[in-house]
Amino acid sequence: MEWKEPGMSFRVVFSKKNSLTVVRDAPSPYKQRKFQKITSVKTSVKILNLIKSNNQITIPEIATIIGITKRSVERNIEKLQKEKQLRRIGPDKGGYWKIVKS
Repeated sequence: MEWKEPGMSFRVVFSKKNSLTVVRDAPSPYKQRKFQKITSVKTSVKILNLIKSNNQITIPEIATIIGITKRSVERNIEKLQKEKQLRRIGPDKGGYWKIVKS
């Protein structure tokens, strides 16, 4: 059962035991995007801190330490490189990271 009024929505869930549970709907897409941006900033800061402590750290090591996927680390590193905050010196194997500005 759902009831919606402009600016407000919620869902009522009836369980088998005749109890009533009210579940709030997910936040609006705007709020989700805002939250994702904040999370992304925090992840970028974590990545930069890890690179400061070990400039030869690998993407899989960063992903394991932070607890996110390798692809997410790659996206954050690409963003940092576009913003000219981070640069890769040398090849993938044997190279190192250089923080341009912090």
